[in-house]
Amino acid sequence: MAIPKAKLKNLYIKEIAGVYRGAQGKQPAVIMKRRAPATLFARVVKTAVITDEVDGHQHTIDLGDPCERWCSTYSTSYQTAAGADDGHSHAWTYDPATGSITVAADSGHTHAVTEVVPPDVIAAAAVHEAAEKQRRAKEVAAAVLGGEVGSGATITVDVQPTATLAMRAPEGVSPPSATTPTVKSQEQVMADAKDEQIAALTKTVARLEQLASLTDAQRAHHGTLRDKDADVFLAKSAKERDAVLVELEKANEVVHTSTVDGTVYRKSDDPRLVAMAKRADATAVELAKAQAATEQVAIEKRATDLIPMIGKLLAERVAILKGVEAIPDETVRKGAIEALRGAQAALVMLTKAHGANPGDAPVAGSPKAAFDAERTNFAKAKFKTEAPSELQIKQVTAEFMKTERGAELYAELSTPAQA
Repeated sequence: MAIPKAKLKNLYIKEIAGVYRGAQGKQPAVIMKRRAPATLFARVVKTAVITDEVDGHQHTIDLGDPCERWCSTYSTSYQTAAGADDGHSHAWTYDPATGSITVAADSGHTHAVTEVVPPDVIAAAAVHEAAEKQRRAKEVAAAVLGGEVGSGATITVDVQPTATLAMRAPEGVSPPSATTPTVKSQEQVMADAKDEQIAALTKTVARLEQLASLTDAQRAHHGTLRDKDADVFLAKSAKERDAVLVELEKANEVVHTSTVDGTVYRKSDDPRLVAMAKRADATAVELAKAQAATEQVAIEKRATDLIPMIGKLLAERVAILKGVEAIPDETVRKGAIEALRGAQAALVMLTKAHGANPGDAPVAGSPKAAFDAERTNFAKAKFKTEAPSELQIKQVTAEFMKTERGAELYAELSTPAQA
């Protein structure tokens, strides 16, 4: 019976029986990974870390793999994403200088790992790699010399191409190296690996100290740099780094500051964004002007309707009304408006004949007719027109009554009105 593919989630092979063709019996043979002598290539650190979670699953990574794996590709544990029928694993690698891990993409995603491969494991992996190169060099030497090469021997191998090799790799395409390869002793390989490990650790500590000395502004700029540029900036003194930031600030000057929200735009910003911000500011200015004009028209109408006879000019009435409407206390504000209405009503009453209906026309030759005629002439002179409007005549009433003639004519008015 075939096992459904979706059911086989995890498979662990602990042992396998290997027999020769028709041999009988169960002969278990434990699977062993090829490894170098324990004194040289033993795993330095046995530790596993967990990746971040993506699509409902995580993987484990054995950080000891780089110093013990027999193959060149490191792999995470085998896991199944949420909703998937099949499991998967990811290839991963690491930076020999920093130990930072990069997980390759698989099944449409990848994972992040914050931990790093320990320096001692990296050093052990370097020793392992050096040993592999030693072994391959011995094989080449044995093939060339036609015999075995001892573990501590140093062999000089002639790698000058023969005629056959020259035919495979013509000159100019793959020229032979002028370097004479040698096979280092095992002790020298270990010493070199230790020196490299110490040098790498020293370099790492120095870099960490430099990073810790950065200010926030310097750290932000350093984050924008890559490779050699980042190292050059990091190697500068604090004063030199500040000078770099000052020069960058000068080169990236402010080109626009929004009047709407105060956003600052610099040369490095997208020119299209700067243009949009300028247009938005211009639109806001025009809208503000239009709104101010609308509000001015509205308050002028309110002033004309409420107190047309108070003040000489419309601007004065508008200023009076604005002052009253700006009173924060609602009770006081309403009282002041009522006082203006009362003053306006009193002025209106002064222009009417006592005892007469408001709509009655004044009798010719009466004090009321004389008052109206003189007031109309006063309005003509005031507004420089031969036909002042009724509103204009009302507006000059208070001013006319302050004149000697106006006061005299008003005194002649009596109740009831003259027939």
